[in-house]
Amino acid sequence: MIEIWKPVIGYEGLYEVSNLGRVKSLNYKRTGNKKILKPRINNKGYIHYCLSKNGKSEYLLAHRIVWSAFNGEIPKKYVINHLDYNPLNCTLSNLECVTQSQNMRHAHLKNIILISLSNKSDVLRFRDSADASEHFGYKYPSTIDKFINHAKKYNKDTISIRGKIWRFL
Repeated sequence: MIEIWKPVIGYEGLYEVSNLGRVKSLNYKRTGNKKILKPRINNKGYIHYCLSKNGKSEYLLAHRIVWSAFNGEIPKKYVINHLDYNPLNCTLSNLECVTQSQNMRHAHLKNIILISLSNKSDVLRFRDSADASEHFGYKYPSTIDKFINHAKKYNKDTISIRGKIWRFL
């Protein structure tokens, strides 16, 4: 896929974002050099970047930066949905602008399948990460999602849950 760069809305001349979800500074640390910024992951599992303008810094979510640069301003009461359910995949082709209720319906379509590495016949299927988190006794519904997103960040397909290693699909 060819990488296409566009100005970041509100930061024109300072930063650009690509259709692959990468962000670069056009004047990194005022050196005149361009530099692709390191993506950071917030506590909800989404990629964000710290952008600065006029001495003020702001954290912006990568999927929203990508969408708005290539499609214009995100309408009020709309959100950006990741089609593959992976918040670390901020490629333009994986994003869509939807209402919050459409986003929630999409989230409920997600299935999580875990296969035990110690006993291949131990296969668990969950409707979503909230079901999986509840099954394993975690307080927060997004815990299993965070485990999976962290593993995907490092190109792994296994997670450790309560001392047992699971492969996820």
